[in-house]
Amino acid sequence: MNIQIFGTGCTKCKTLAQVTEQAVAELGISAQISKVTDLRKIMAMGVMMTPALAVNGTVTLAKTAPWYGASLLLAYGIGHCVVIVLAGTSTEVVQKFLNWNETSMAVTRIKGVCGVLVVLGGIWMIYTAP
Repeated sequence: MNIQIFGTGCTKCKTLAQVTEQAVAELGISAQISKVTDLRKIMAMGVMMTPALAVNGTVTLAKTAPWYGASLLLAYGIGHCVVIVLAGTSTEVVQKFLNWNETSMAVTRIKGVCGVLVVLGGIWMIYTAP
């Protein structure tokens, strides 16, 4: 068995190497473990984020656990569905917003808050610009 550990030498890469070596030793598997640090070789394997682990030339683990990616996809899906459900079930509230006119006090307040947010966003962009 050939195990490759892709990484640039960061702490997470070293931890993955240690855990892999420990797992191979505990399981009694005869495996050749090699560390790949050359970015060209790493990218040639299709790895875009390190650390990554390949067994017999197949990338099997890349940076995070699979459950983390699945939970992100679930959260993304729920977030989009909630917006659609709320929009569909709150038509009465939406109709009230559509019936506002220029003399409504709420419209004036919302415009003021939006104006302040735009100004604060501009100040933040100027402050954080390199």
